[in-house]
Amino acid sequence: MAKTCSGIDSGPVLDRRKWEISQEDDIRMLYYRSGLVAAEMITQLLTNPENDFKGELQDLECRYYPARKPEDGFVDWNLPKDQIVRQCRALTHPYPGLKSSEKETTLTIWKCVEFDEHSTGEPGKISACFSSGDFLVECKNGRILIREWTADSKNWIPEYGKILSGIDWSQTLNQIVKRHQQRFPEQELTDDFIDFVS
Repeated sequence: MAKTCSGIDSGPVLDRRKWEISQEDDIRMLYYRSGLVAAEMITQLLTNPENDFKGELQDLECRYYPARKPEDGFVDWNLPKDQIVRQCRALTHPYPGLKSSEKETTLTIWKCVEFDEHSTGEPGKISACFSSGDFLVECKNGRILIREWTADSKNWIPEYGKILSGIDWSQTLNQIVKRHQQRFPEQELTDDFIDFVS
């Protein structure tokens, strides 16, 4: 049984809106979209002379999504390429980026796209480099093109054959859940997150 919530998010609901999300949207684009919708809602609420601001009471049974930390953002090169690309879009600016490593260097991937289905079966292997600084990395079902990246070592450059490391996705999810349960044992996780982890 979920606990009853109280606090800043437990008041009456004054308005709701839906908006479209494009397949290509990244997290910054979602902030732009939600910001525009929120501004429109607030403007309409404040300029409507018939608004009594009573709103609609919420069901105060609450469950939670666990918080992520920057160290939870390491790629799993064994995932399909579309999942890696989506994860990158979710973690790009203004968030800390999708991480990988090669020896002592941590690489932050800011933008990547699906490239092709070619794979030699070595997830994380750099299989081609371009003069622009872009490079191809193999994953479970093909290659992705890394378009924007930074490295914490200014001497690091992508080179054919280097193997980029990551962290198994299930290990990352379990780490997020465990940290939440230790820090907030009274805050039950939402069912759809539990289903996703299972």
